Amino acid sequence: MRLFAARGFRATTVGDIEAEAGLVPRRGSLYRHFASKEAVFEACLERWIADVKGFPSTVEAMLPLADLRSELTVIARGSLQILGRQRDLFRFLARDAIDFPHLVARVHDELVAVGYRQLAAWFRAQLKATDTPPATADALAAVALSSLAHYRQDEAIYGAPPGNASESDFVNAWVDTWHAAVVARTAD
Repeated sequence: MRLFAARGFRATTVGDIEAEAGLVPRRGSLYRHFASKEAVFEACLERWIADVKGFPSTVEAMLPLADLRSELTVIARGSLQILGRQRDLFRFLARDAIDFPHLVARVHDELVAVGYRQLAAWFRAQLKATDTPPATADALAAVALSSLAHYRQDEAIYGAPPGNASESDFVNAWVDTWHAAVVARTAD
C-alpha cells in the first residue's frame, strides 16, 4: 500500500510489490498469492476494514467514563489513531480514486459510513433525553468525524495538519467544541 500511495496504482509494478515484499522481482511470485495487482490492494483494504470493525469494541471497552469530556477525548484520540493508520489509503484516494470507483465505493461503504454510524449512535445516546431528532445527531456526527478525518487527510496529503495545529491542541479544541454542543443540547 505504501507503494500505491507513493507512486500511484498504475506506476507501481508487480515487480515493485514483489521486491517490497522480499520476493524475487519479476518471477511471478506475487501471482502465487494474488490474482492481480488490484487483488493486492483489496487485501490491504480488507485489513483496514477489519481494523475499523474492531474500533467500536476497543472504545466501548473504555466507555462509559465518569464524564463527557473524558469520553470525547477517548473518541477523538481513538479516531485519530485509526485514521492515522489509514494514511496511505488517503494518499491513494487523493491520487487514484477516479480510476477505481468500485474501490472508492467500498471504502465509503465499509470504512467511512461505518465510522459515521458509530459516532452517530454515540451522539444519539448522549442526546436521548432531549428532543434532538435522530437526523440532527447524525449531522453532528458527520461534522465531528469529518473534522477528525480532515486532520489526518491534511497530514497525509499536504504533509502538515490543518492550520499547523498540534494534535494535542486540535484534540483539546475538538473536545471543547463537542462538549459545549452536547451540554447546550442537554441543558435545554
